[in-house]
Amino acid sequence: MEIKIIDRENIDIIKWNKCIDRANNGLVYSYSWFLDITARKSWKAIVIGDYEYIMPFAENKKYFIKYVYQAFFTQQLGVFSEKEITFEIVGIFLNELLKKYKFINTNLNYACKTNSINLQIRDNYELDLNYSYDILCRNFNKNAKTYLKKAEKHNLKFTNDITINNIIQLKRNKENINLNGVNLDLLEQLLITITKNTKFKIYGIKNQNDELISASFYVFSHNKAYYIFSESNEEGRAKFASFFLMDKFIKDHALQNLILDFEGSMIPGVARFFKGWGAKNNPYYNFKQNNLPLFIRFLKK
Repeated sequence: MEIKIIDRENIDIIKWNKCIDRANNGLVYSYSWFLDITARKSWKAIVIGDYEYIMPFAENKKYFIKYVYQAFFTQQLGVFSEKEITFEIVGIFLNELLKKYKFINTNLNYACKTNSINLQIRDNYELDLNYSYDILCRNFNKNAKTYLKKAEKHNLKFTNDITINNIIQLKRNKENINLNGVNLDLLEQLLITITKNTKFKIYGIKNQNDELISASFYVFSHNKAYYIFSESNEEGRAKFASFFLMDKFIKDHALQNLILDFEGSMIPGVARFFKGWGAKNNPYYNFKQNNLPLFIRFLKK
C-alpha cells in the first residue's frame, strides 16, 4: 500500500476532487478550492494509492517548527474515501502525521473513528429535512416556537437579493465582533469562492428602510446544506430575525433528501439554538498531540 505526503502544488486536483465527489463521507470543506482559501494554499495531503484514500491537512511554521493546525472556517477534515474507513486506515494516516510533526491539532470527520487517547469529541448538530414541514415543526422545542411567534409579530420582510459584500458588511458593523479584519477578509474570499464552485443560497431580512438586519448563508454539497454564516444586527436580534430565517429555510426544504448541518457547536447558547429545531448530534473528533521539547511546549497548547 503506497503512502505519500504531497505538497499542494503537486496534488492532482482532478483526481482529488473526484475522490471527494465520490466519498461516502465527503464534505464541502475538503474540496481543493475550499482549502485553497481557508488554508491559504499552505495545505498538504496524505494519499494512499491512486487517490483511493486522502487526508488534507494545514501546515504552518512558528519559531522554525512546522506544525499541523485546523484551517479557519474548516470544521472537519480527516480521511476521505468511497471505500470503508476503518480504525486501521485512520491509524495509518495519523501515524504518518506523527512521524513528521511534533505538534498536531486537527479535526477528523465523523467517519474517522479511532481508539487513540488523543481524541476529543466535538458536537455537531444536524437536522434531517426529509419530512413534511408539519412533522419537522412538531419537533421544534418550546423555546424555538416561542421566539418564532415573537418574530412573526414584526412582519419581517424576507429577501434573497443580497450580495456577499452586504452580509460581510453586516458582520463588520457588529459590536464586539469575534473576527479580526484579516479573518473577515478571508471569510469574504471564501463565500465568493463558494458562489463560483457549488450551489448556495442566501437568506435575509430587510427593515422598512431597505436595510439588511439579518442574513444567513448556506452551501450545498453531498446532500447537505451547511449553515456556514449567520449574522444579525441589533435590530435583527431584537426582532428574533434568525428564528424567522431558520424556520423559512426549513419550510422551503422540507421533504427533500437533505441534511441541514448546523456546523457545531460546543458553545452552550449556540448549541441550544441548534437543538431547538429538533437537530441531533453527529459528533466529529479533535486529534491533538504535543511532542515538542519541554522548553518550548508551552508555546503551543
